[in-house]
Amino acid sequence: MAKATTGAGFFRYATPFERRQLACWAAFYLGIPVAFALYAGAAGGGSATFVAKRYYFFYFLLASLPAWWILDISTRVINRALKPWGPPLVLVLILGAVVGMNIQGMWAPFRQSLFEPYLVEGSSSYSVFPWRYSDPDYLIEALIAWTTASVMWVAANLFFIHGLHYPRFGHVAKIRTDKPTETSGGPSPAEPIPARPALSILLEKLPAHLGTNVVALKAEEHYTRVYTDKGEKLILMRFSDAIELLAAVRGVQTHRSYWVNADYISDFVREGRTSHVHLTTGIDVPVSRSYRVKVREALHTRPAA
Repeated sequence: MAKATTGAGFFRYATPFERRQLACWAAFYLGIPVAFALYAGAAGGGSATFVAKRYYFFYFLLASLPAWWILDISTRVINRALKPWGPPLVLVLILGAVVGMNIQGMWAPFRQSLFEPYLVEGSSSYSVFPWRYSDPDYLIEALIAWTTASVMWVAANLFFIHGLHYPRFGHVAKIRTDKPTETSGGPSPAEPIPARPALSILLEKLPAHLGTNVVALKAEEHYTRVYTDKGEKLILMRFSDAIELLAAVRGVQTHRSYWVNADYISDFVREGRTSHVHLTTGIDVPVSRSYRVKVREALHTRPAA
């Protein structure tokens, strides 16, 4: 059975694709908020003016890192909740930014309390939470913050999706499949660029001999074990991201660490307090109590063979 490599071992044996994905992940979740903290700290404006100047960077770092991560979490929740309606990605990103900015406001009082000993004499911090939207001045400040966060959040995600080809929320960049052909009159216009199937992002991390029929997924820390009808492979990818890339497959999560392709379920077995599904490939996958209803629904709605 394959084992996960960590640390230096990973960088030695990882594929170029895996290294690139890890670099994109670090740039998005760490690089962007740190860069913002550096810029805002150097500018020394806004809410940092009440803090002693030598602490500007640390103040903004404690503001930008949690806020950026909260925006990611809120967008993921909204994306999953609205998925049945298929809303545009930009709308999902804007809603995620607005909701995330409201949530991160709860963190502001704690952050400000940490810097209270370093306040400039005679100054006081601006109260962000609890919310006071009935106050016109507060509402204007909130609208400005929402607009700024939405623009930055949308721009960053679209750049990583289309510029760096890094999948976000199940969306991937469009790629050209056919090169334009030349005629006597010169090169012909390029054909429309079709959307790249999200599934291909996952499949290109698997060796060719495993085929393209994904049967199940298993979370293993920062890795995901992918089972196909011809074998298995441990890849560097978050479990939640792998599930998003398989959105076009009729699958169901059976456990917080397992996902299965519903078309390969042959039987649902319950033994006392434990349950599992048996797959046609011979794999038994556990089913936790909180996922039993979804698994049964997937079996009942499965099209007849």
